Amino acid sequence: MNTVFATPLAAALSLAFAALAQAQTSNANSLVTRATVVGSVTQTSQQITTSSINNQFATIGGAIAIGNPAGSLQTSGTLVGSLVQSRSGSPRGNANELQVVDIGRLSGVIGATNVDANGIVRASVVQSSTGGGSVQTIGVGGIDNARGGSLTTRAIVSGPGITQAARNSTVQELRIGEIATADLRTGETDVVVSAQITQAVDAAPNAEGRGQRARIGSIQIAQAGFAVARAQVSGGGLTQSQSGSGRANQVAEIGNVFDVRNGGFIAARANVSAGLIQSATTGDQLLRVGSVNGGNPTLAIASGTLTGNTVQVLTGGDGGSQRISVGAIESASGRATTDATVGATLTQTLGGTAAQREQIISIGSAERTTGTVNTRAVVNGSISQTGAPNQATSQRINIGSVQGSRAQSVSTDVVVRADIVQVAAPGARENQNILIGGVIDLN
Repeated sequence: MNTVFATPLAAALSLAFAALAQAQTSNANSLVTRATVVGSVTQTSQQITTSSINNQFATIGGAIAIGNPAGSLQTSGTLVGSLVQSRSGSPRGNANELQVVDIGRLSGVIGATNVDANGIVRASVVQSSTGGGSVQTIGVGGIDNARGGSLTTRAIVSGPGITQAARNSTVQELRIGEIATADLRTGETDVVVSAQITQAVDAAPNAEGRGQRARIGSIQIAQAGFAVARAQVSGGGLTQSQSGSGRANQVAEIGNVFDVRNGGFIAARANVSAGLIQSATTGDQLLRVGSVNGGNPTLAIASGTLTGNTVQVLTGGDGGSQRISVGAIESASGRATTDATVGATLTQTLGGTAAQREQIISIGSAERTTGTVNTRAVVNGSISQTGAPNQATSQRINIGSVQGSRAQSVSTDVVVRADIVQVAAPGARENQNILIGGVIDLN
């Protein structure tokens, strides 16, 4: 699920990023960028023929390809006015035409004692494409493909919000305060979002939606001895939607830590009080809030609070899975501690008639751990899973449970004050499992 799609941005990043206080250099001892935009920024283009390619880039206070500096790197970008990228014209199928917005973001193979990326958005940011075959990327105060001693990101998104809208075959990526693909000693993220986030693709019949990914204050695929991810999301919430019959994968990770290897101390902390919606015809849907997944850290803490109504819907097509994880841990080699609170409804719904699907909800649970495991979960909102007719579906709900672990000591503390419902549709072949504060397969 976490390698759903790869964006072809590497080649494009070698293009001139001179616009809007972009810094691009190599082998500098230190680097500091600061840029604030109060006015509006607009980029529009129209395809005249199907052979034309139109790429759009806008960067505020960012930096790429910084070689091997010995000192420190610091970027700061602030957008107060609006920013719009618009592309229209004849569709070009699966061509990868780019729309890229970076605000205070560091990208490229970098190395420094300290790396600090800061991004602030207090306005509307819109990417729209009515052609075909586009890649839309928005980054705010994040770091990727990095080497350094200490990596820190801070991001604030408020105001009207961020919108990515496209037709036909499209990849949409949103990275707010994310640290990704990094080799570091310590890493920390601190992100606050209080605006509406929307990713929408209106695909033509049989066009592949290709994928939507939103990572907010998360740390993923890294080597680190110490890593802490923090994120708060309120306001209008996050919506990912895909229409059309093509397969589309949707990923949303908020204050999550995924596959951070060699970790001594790993912590994921997230508080989400806004609604979260994922809707598509077919594909895989993944939502993680304040969870730790993979990497086998020696000390892992997962703390997730979700009080906004959360919905995952697949309306038809072939196969697919739905997963929601709140304050849960998968794979830890030492002490693992979870603390999860759900105060809103969680709903998973499958349509269509294809087989081999699964629905999984994990709240404050722990899987594949060793050492000492302590779980805590409070559920005050109803939970429902509904399968589709005539298909083989696995439905699982884990609340404060411990599974597949070689733990030396285990304690669970769970309170559920709401209804839990699993529905197998007529003619379906389903396995239904609910584990609340229990322990299974403890070796």
